[in-house]
Amino acid sequence: MIILAADTSSSYCSAAIWREGRIISESCINNGLVHSEMLMPIIEQVMLNCSLEPFDVDIYACVTGPGSFTGVRIAVSTIKGLAHAHNKPCAAVNTLEAAARGVFSPGNIICSLLDARRGQVYAAAYMDDWALIPPCALPVGKLAGELNKLRMGRKIIFTGDGAGIHMPALKGEMENIQFAPQGVSYQRAALAAQLAFEAAGRGELLSCFELDAFYLRKPQAEREYESRNKL
Repeated sequence: MIILAADTSSSYCSAAIWREGRIISESCINNGLVHSEMLMPIIEQVMLNCSLEPFDVDIYACVTGPGSFTGVRIAVSTIKGLAHAHNKPCAAVNTLEAAARGVFSPGNIICSLLDARRGQVYAAAYMDDWALIPPCALPVGKLAGELNKLRMGRKIIFTGDGAGIHMPALKGEMENIQFAPQGVSYQRAALAAQLAFEAAGRGELLSCFELDAFYLRKPQAEREYESRNKL
């Protein structure tokens, strides 16, 4: 089975190829360039590295959110287009689950964080692949309170783009917490490819028409419009 995965949900733009149980090609760039300009060249490069053509891919996968509203759409629309052109199924991967998969600590709590601005985060907490806190948007202080109730002596390890941003606030609310090293604390398409493989095993693939972005709240512009017009 060959899987092509893409992720543009954060400042990193990445693509990866999974074949027969392992990643065989991956590219990840965070150089300030626009994801819409970088994603297709990255996809072309990871496929060239493996001497693959688009029709060789069995499953097209992408991270569907939460994350940057514009960024998420770039990967979703690109993967939808490729899957449609080659009549292949898709896999949708949650950003927070993918970030947590990058940290291995059996029996402990892995909490993925993305900055949602205005003192809020997109968060999810996992222990041994079980979702203790499903993906949600909430204030940092409330998240800390929920994790303190769940920890029962376990380590709590924070990962994801938002972990470093909210480190001071979390340390002010919690004791004995850890933060994943920078090298593993960002979302990567390789992690999405692994989760896509697992989704395929569970029979959870989608058509290109079903693949869509997953948002935990409305875009800021839409919220402000509704507030002004009291919708």
